[in-house]
Amino acid sequence: MSSQNISNSTIMFTDIMGYSSMVNKDQKHALDLLDTHDAIIEPIIEKNKGIIIKKIGDAIFAEFESPDKCYDTAISIQNELTKRNLVSQANDYINIRIGLHTGEVIRKDNDLFGHDVNLCSRIESVAMKDSIAASAEFIKQVTNNSCLSREIGYVKLKNITHPQKLYRIYINKEDYDQETSRQLYDKCNDNGVSIVDMDSYKIEESSSIGMLYINNIGDAKDETFSYSLSSELISDLENINEVRCPSFNQILNYKKSDLGYDDIARQLEVEYILSGNMFKKDNSLKITCELLCINTGNVIWSDSFEESLSNIKNIRKRIINSILNEFKFEMPQKLLDIYSEKISSNDEAIELYLKGKYCYNFLESSEELNKGKDFLEKALELDSNLVEAISIHGMILHRLGNFDAAESALLKAQDIAINKNYNQGLADIYKYLQSIYSDKGQYDKALIFVEKGLKIQIDLHNNLFEAQLRMDYANLLNHMGKPQNSIEQNKQAILLLKKIEEDRLIGISNAILFNTYFTMFDYSKAIEYGKKALRLFRKLKMSNFEGRILVIIGEAYSKVGDYESMKNYTDLASPIIRGFNDVFLLGKLDFFESEYLLKNESLNEAIDHIDKSVDWYDLADNQIYKIEMMVEKLKLLVEFNRLEEAKSYLKKIQIQSNKVKGSYDFSLINTIDFFIKSRNDKDLSFDLDDLQNKIKSSKDESKNIYIYWYLARIYQSMDNSSLSSEYHNKAKAILNPICDRFEDDKKKKYFRNTFYHKKIFGEIDEIRIDDEASKTTSVFAFCPKCGFDNKQNFQFCPSCGNDLSS
Repeated sequence: MSSQNISNSTIMFTDIMGYSSMVNKDQKHALDLLDTHDAIIEPIIEKNKGIIIKKIGDAIFAEFESPDKCYDTAISIQNELTKRNLVSQANDYINIRIGLHTGEVIRKDNDLFGHDVNLCSRIESVAMKDSIAASAEFIKQVTNNSCLSREIGYVKLKNITHPQKLYRIYINKEDYDQETSRQLYDKCNDNGVSIVDMDSYKIEESSSIGMLYINNIGDAKDETFSYSLSSELISDLENINEVRCPSFNQILNYKKSDLGYDDIARQLEVEYILSGNMFKKDNSLKITCELLCINTGNVIWSDSFEESLSNIKNIRKRIINSILNEFKFEMPQKLLDIYSEKISSNDEAIELYLKGKYCYNFLESSEELNKGKDFLEKALELDSNLVEAISIHGMILHRLGNFDAAESALLKAQDIAINKNYNQGLADIYKYLQSIYSDKGQYDKALIFVEKGLKIQIDLHNNLFEAQLRMDYANLLNHMGKPQNSIEQNKQAILLLKKIEEDRLIGISNAILFNTYFTMFDYSKAIEYGKKALRLFRKLKMSNFEGRILVIIGEAYSKVGDYESMKNYTDLASPIIRGFNDVFLLGKLDFFESEYLLKNESLNEAIDHIDKSVDWYDLADNQIYKIEMMVEKLKLLVEFNRLEEAKSYLKKIQIQSNKVKGSYDFSLINTIDFFIKSRNDKDLSFDLDDLQNKIKSSKDESKNIYIYWYLARIYQSMDNSSLSSEYHNKAKAILNPICDRFEDDKKKKYFRNTFYHKKIFGEIDEIRIDDEASKTTSVFAFCPKCGFDNKQNFQFCPSCGNDLSS
């Protein structure tokens, strides 16, 4: 590279926040907003003598003759967008973030390359909504005295070895004065910015490679070979601890992308792109590959390979070995062991196996899965010891609902792999066995196989696969009621994932920790880990995951009783969830809205939102949650003395409950039924003995709170103060330790003053039924829908559930 092509430059990257979600929600509207965005920004860049190097989707990459011109442009852009947003509807807002940097660039073919270009792109990715982030190099060279900036700290940027000192540039003095250094740190932390302590930070050298999907240039029916080679090569790269590699699922997003390789690399945040073409002829494969360095824009290696299908692992070995030679890395022994185990000597069996695997990995319908099953069975007729084919065949049988046959196939594959001393194949089999036993609820058996798989991965020193297994282990321990052990496994997984900067899985692991602490009623810890997951999902633009985690953080705040914080998070979640039309989560959002309304004693509006929640769960075909919401409505009807209405609604719940017999704990429903009866009948002692026997089996402490509370009130109505006090104390005994976990007195106050907790922590009041509430509602004599003879004046039809109110 000649020196005249290298120069110092000041550059800018911009990006629209949440643009992917906009496209998913309404593509035409998103494109219209992009046109508006360009019409605002491009003239400002031109006015300040900037040059747009390229537009990458919703992002702009521009160069300026000086840092001052670049600074003026960034400030003007944010000011103009702020003015526009003030007079726009919320769904028309354009919110962008901007990254600025001064450094060395390489000019080539009207484009800019180099480490500093990639650095600026990463700086933009950590800027907050409607804000500007800049490097220390940029700040040093700005001479404009009006520039107001504050240091963020040293930030670890994805796949950039050395942390960078970054700054926030403020749009005006008012913004600057309203934020302290501590507040800036907390905001950055909340948005997933990794600020490090340089005194303790340990630098680890590594290289990052984005392996693109191998392009099939032969017959379309040979796509299975491209799919298999692409996924297996990525798996091979993941086995090399010195290499950072995006997952296969991430790579699939770029399979038919129009973006240039350098732009794909910046989105994947990698230094190198590995691409290739494949052509199959008869029983042989020909592969051509090249490795592009994004920092220089040059291809640093290319080669072609040809092998028979039976030697397909040798193609992988030769490609990986060539890449490692470029970086002067050694081939790990674990990869040599994988390559040494030949899949099969029968080319036809291998082809059938790969077709079957493609059906399993890529296709969902029963018809396609059965097609995959047929391919694998034909492969096994040709080679009965093809371990990989036996394993995938077992998993297809499992997905088709044949558990016993799946178990038998996988145990057979295990025996063959043990005899062959094929450890990597054995690790995969153990993962599959763990999966099928978990799905069947046989957690003890699943635990045996996850521990066996974990031992293999520890011996193989594979950080990624070990971390994934520890996450599986943590989930199993949660199911087995061992939350502390689950927490330990998850935290070990996070340490491993941090070493390889696998932010997506770190986010998911934090979400699992949220669930663990939530089930332990430790809502403060749950919120802490939920927010950690949220930061990473936002950083990675994983909008679907962001929406989900916002909902469950809101749920944790609702359990605390902090309904304002709950509403803040659920309001943020709502447009995302509605954009994806996730009916299950929409059901949760309506329930949270009912809790917010109940706090303000808006009973009818609260019940309306519970009814909406019931409808959403009905659409989601989730009968358990539908019943849960119906029970919430029943509780409200009881608390507000609408007992006749409650009696009729209880019948509807009981009809609905018949659909889920054996999979639902009816203790709370039965208790409320007895409570309603106790208003009119004081002699329920025999039936109560039966009820107490039923609720002894209830494992759900959150339900037991209400069961004990209703029992206390039933016994009070029977003038049995001793048993009333006993059950009242049992209810409080569950709530008190939860309350004591809050270190913040404000949270304790929230918790003790929720609608129900305030009643439970207080004294038991005898419910008096007012005349209006106890009036019998006028009902149809016959159901208009099914003709049921309503002699007992039900408000809801026991036959079809129709509302019989007239």
